[in-house]
Amino acid sequence: MEIIKQYRDGNERHDIVCLAGETLFENWYSVLEDSRCLRHPSSTAGYFHSLDEAEAAMHKHRPAAVEISEEA
Repeated sequence: MEIIKQYRDGNERHDIVCLAGETLFENWYSVLEDSRCLRHPSSTAGYFHSLDEAEAAMHKHRPAAVEISEEA
């Protein structure tokens, strides 16, 4: 699993993750990180077979979310 894109909507973070070699994506919404740096989404959407599909769903489900850089 690899985080492809990150979004922020107020205090909430949302991720698009790649599950399999750029062919299977999932959106993670309202992601929290625990003390062991493991990420836990409160909800998910997918699976999507392209990044474009995952991005379209992200914008539909979280229209106010803005893409952030990985370093943020």
